[in-house]
Amino acid sequence: MTKNSVVLVIASLFCVVFSSCKNVTTTAQKSVRDSIITTINANEKELFANASSSSISNAKAQETIALYEKFAATFPNDSLAPSYLMKAADICSNTNQAAKSVELCRKIVEQYPNFKEVPTVMFMMAFVTENKLNNIPRAKELYQKFIQKYPNHPLVKDAKASIENLGLSDEELMAKFQKMNS
Repeated sequence: MTKNSVVLVIASLFCVVFSSCKNVTTTAQKSVRDSIITTINANEKELFANASSSSISNAKAQETIALYEKFAATFPNDSLAPSYLMKAADICSNTNQAAKSVELCRKIVEQYPNFKEVPTVMFMMAFVTENKLNNIPRAKELYQKFIQKYPNHPLVKDAKASIENLGLSDEELMAKFQKMNS
């Protein structure tokens, strides 16, 4: 056997071993992915089963948020990653975790700019900033950025109305609407 033949055999063996390892890793990753998705689905079913009749279980909400984030961190290129982060942001906004909700929205906008729901995520970020964090100047910036970037989006009308009413108390809003209707 010549030296070139030995090198060729060793290189071929290396490729076979490397390919086998890659398939094992891919199979293991698929198993982990499927396991996380199964757990998420079970949590969502339990979390939202009684959502309309009772308050959301805080422990189950935290567990589900953690699973969404784990999935996105483990499989950042998976098409489900931004959807799961959006769901996490939504749960956070409804469980007194507004700052985390806004941070998750920011993460989606920055890391998944081609995600089809980015406009909705941007609006959600502005809405939570306004209504949960009460940061009126920042909310105005976020609404304006949303309007500028997506001028034809169906939520633009809502964003403009929000800007017009930023900082108004409930009484001031009622007076404004009564004046408009009279």
